[in-house]
Amino acid sequence: MTRFLMIVPALMVGLAASSGAQQVSEQDARQAGQSILDAWNKTAQQKDAAAHAALFTEDAVQVTPRGLISGRAAIESHAAEDFKSFTADPSKLEQAKMIGSEVMLRAGTWSGTYNGPHGPVYLKGYWSDTDVRDGSTWKIRQETYNVTPPPP
Repeated sequence: MTRFLMIVPALMVGLAASSGAQQVSEQDARQAGQSILDAWNKTAQQKDAAAHAALFTEDAVQVTPRGLISGRAAIESHAAEDFKSFTADPSKLEQAKMIGSEVMLRAGTWSGTYNGPHGPVYLKGYWSDTDVRDGSTWKIRQETYNVTPPPP
């Protein structure tokens, strides 16, 4: 019991010290979030599925209007297929929030043109990402996006 009483205060001090070191400013979060989005936009504009998938963790998940896509290889395959008929406009970052120093939440808007069998269709929607620090870089761990229906 005495050992337990000595360990708990030590853990509390250690956690308090590490949580103080994990504070990241909103400006730093916004800058890091924009950097990831700039890389995402570049790969989408270049229609480079391999570079696009490299922005994700190996075990990343995309939540799409058509279902779940799991793993970097599946994300690359999905992107390669989408790039054949979809031209993305640059996505926009609306919010970036840090959770400690290892996780970031981002959200924004996207748009682009789908070239379907009946001609081009302009699409738009919202996206959100959960990013994790991978060494000195950030990787997308989970991405969710929707398609906003056209007005009636």
